[in-house]
Amino acid sequence: MAGDRPPDIQWGPVRRLLVLPPLSALLVAVLPAVSEEGDLYASAVRIVQDRYLWPETLDAPSMLRGAVERLEDEVDWLVARPTGEGFLLEDGDGRTIARVEAGRLPDLPEALRTIERAVASAPWPLDPDLQLDVEILRGAVSGLDRPTTVLAGPRLSRFDERIRGTLEGIGARIGLEGGVLVVRQVFPGSPADEGGLRDGDLLLRIDGVSTLGMTAADATERIRGPVGSTVSLEVDRAGRTRVVRLVRREVSIPNLEERVLPGGAACIRISHFSEQTVAHLRLALASLTSRHVLERGLVLDLRGNSGGSMIQAAHSADLFLVKGRLLRTVGRDGAAVSDLVREMVARDEGTEPPVPLVVLTDRHSASASEILAGSLVLLDRAVILGERTFGKGTVQKIFVLRPDVRLKLTVAEYRLANDRSVADDGLVPDVPTGRVVFDGHGVRWDAAEGDLAFVEVRSGWSEEDASTPSDHDPLVDLADRVLERSRGPHRDDVRAAAGEVAEAVRVEQDALLVRTFARQGIDWSPAPGPGPAPEVAVTLAPDTPPRAGDRLVLRVRLENHGPEALHRVRVILRSENPLWNGLILPIGRVASGREGEGRRTVRIPATLPARTDAVALVVEADGRPVSTADPTTLSVEARPVPALAVRARAEALPGSAVHRVGLTIVNRGAEELHGIRTRFEFPEDEGVELVDREALVERLPPGGEARVALDVQVQDSVTGGAIPLVIRVDADEYGRILQWDLPVTLDGRESIHEAPVVRVRIPARAPAGTPVAVDLAATDDEEVDHACVYLNGRKVAFVRGERREMAARIEVVPEPGANAVVVRAEDRAGRPGVASAWVLGLGGDALPAVAGPPEAEADGDPDEETAP
Repeated sequence: MAGDRPPDIQWGPVRRLLVLPPLSALLVAVLPAVSEEGDLYASAVRIVQDRYLWPETLDAPSMLRGAVERLEDEVDWLVARPTGEGFLLEDGDGRTIARVEAGRLPDLPEALRTIERAVASAPWPLDPDLQLDVEILRGAVSGLDRPTTVLAGPRLSRFDERIRGTLEGIGARIGLEGGVLVVRQVFPGSPADEGGLRDGDLLLRIDGVSTLGMTAADATERIRGPVGSTVSLEVDRAGRTRVVRLVRREVSIPNLEERVLPGGAACIRISHFSEQTVAHLRLALASLTSRHVLERGLVLDLRGNSGGSMIQAAHSADLFLVKGRLLRTVGRDGAAVSDLVREMVARDEGTEPPVPLVVLTDRHSASASEILAGSLVLLDRAVILGERTFGKGTVQKIFVLRPDVRLKLTVAEYRLANDRSVADDGLVPDVPTGRVVFDGHGVRWDAAEGDLAFVEVRSGWSEEDASTPSDHDPLVDLADRVLERSRGPHRDDVRAAAGEVAEAVRVEQDALLVRTFARQGIDWSPAPGPGPAPEVAVTLAPDTPPRAGDRLVLRVRLENHGPEALHRVRVILRSENPLWNGLILPIGRVASGREGEGRRTVRIPATLPARTDAVALVVEADGRPVSTADPTTLSVEARPVPALAVRARAEALPGSAVHRVGLTIVNRGAEELHGIRTRFEFPEDEGVELVDREALVERLPPGGEARVALDVQVQDSVTGGAIPLVIRVDADEYGRILQWDLPVTLDGRESIHEAPVVRVRIPARAPAGTPVAVDLAATDDEEVDHACVYLNGRKVAFVRGERREMAARIEVVPEPGANAVVVRAEDRAGRPGVASAWVLGLGGDALPAVAGPPEAEADGDPDEETAP
């Protein structure tokens, strides 16, 4: 969330002024963030020291580690060895290129400069698009808190655009459907609207360039441009093509939509908070009022809204409030923060609609969403239905480091009415809701104890049950019923109605739950009353040995050793492996002395490497305390990684600029592949245009070959004797198998392309904290350039290849629990081969704690959708 500079603040003199694009009062417009020397690192560290909300947490060694690890991810040949408070940086030959330490924050800028100089001057290649200083600084601040980051390049442009709520273009959203670019939304009153573009149009060409192979981002970048310039679009509508010429201008991005619900109430969905939100909201309210819809009540849908402008959120709340403090901001030690709005109070404009309000939230509703929802609740104007919100109660400001780089830094927290903070805890709904999903895999429980759980039935659960319509939104239906029953506009009126309606719906959904379980012969009758902890023995076993790519049926058997029947029994798995963690296997009623069984079908990813995981078994029964059975382990057998080779030859078709590229796809792996789709990515060279979208091969056995052809148009401007193409091959089960540069010569010669084949061996179990050997090998048809080894996402070794076959043994130190070892080898052309394995670190806390599923994440920033 970005803050504001109030107009009454007087600014002192600055040594250098950098002016941002006009973002109204939302962002800081001018800040003295750059020193006279223009030192990016010194400027950033000084700002962090002076302005970061929690200075006591600043730690120079941790920030240095973040910088080093970030750069390790970006530079293959760089390896960092920890040494006390610093690191030894090594190049691809294992030579030390720098030693860096930073025990104190004043030491950090020089340490970061040392890293940059050492990497830039090393005799090893770097990606020409890599901004070393930006990535180093981004890594240094990455550990402060989640919203703090460095903005540069496209990310900065998207941030500015979403905050402003405007863009320079034509005013339409573009999407990709089945490999074809489609106009998904035309903004009302935009150049696209006025020029005749319509939702559903297929986008064929942009300024004469074929869109075949373009992504939505590619198309958006081409369509956008300076205000007043023209773009030509060729579109297909119902089989007829037409050319639309549009003049670009500044366009307002819609961030809310209104509709009328079946019960007669109004609903406004706000996707994010930009500078335009209040203006859009006023127009929507006026429209609904003129149609006599608003008087029935209003639903504000903030689900999925991760935030945006603090000021716009508070002003949005003020549209419904006549008095009360909306928020105040506090910085270090509770002090006010300079150049930041300190307090916002609701004002009576006489236009506040006196109607019942319901706010819908989920776990992704964050930041500015929580300001709007929290203000309406705390000042007695609304109730919340849905999920607990994210809990982001901080404010960020934007500091200019140089014209193309900004630091977004947490400088304050905000407090709502009654000095309420939403940090960490979020907002608890008046009616918390969840869902229980039934499908062909079993039952997925996304509801906590006490939630109003909506039952959703999908295909595959049983032949007798009809699937829930995909567009059915039970939470909106609930809100509609609440507003229909509300006796007045005040919070107490709406809350009373919400309680009555929720209780009725709870009874309805519970009855539906019982009926749906009964379709599979499961007795889901409730317990007659509370009882002691269950006395049970639990066994977890799959029907077949788990293997990557398989559809696995997990079965759990539970013996009831207690004197009374258990009701609504379910077993929950907890594991470090997300494949198992949170799986719920419902059993139902189990009589005393009897055994019950639950099952769940799991699709194991085909690319999952061999691994063994500890699994805890949690037993829940209606009216009984939660208990934990003895933990067990689940092991997955890996499937051989697909390996392909590609032979390519181009043939010019007589009398045209079209070349037919013949491709032979060779399956070098041990598994049969199905649904192989081959295509070229959108060419970067303007002289190359795709003619064919993709080629499909139904099956490809081990050692087999498949021949396909894709046509491309090549202009005389293409130089170098080769067509610069990028090939992508996907297969059913595996997804993307390869994406390589594929230069195809124009002289008709066949070229052969193959990535290294990588193998890695490591024990499935090893003592945690003790070095264990990793054996890796890579082979290539030409030459393996190098291999990188990663342990739990952290690079631990770089091995130079420069031969067709390479082998190495390195040591890693596993941590307690599951450890991922990944080896990535590249040939001279940059084609990668990857292999991975898992080792279970024994000892310490190797077994997973009994805990809930991972919490949802949100960063409180506006979302990053773009539109031309």
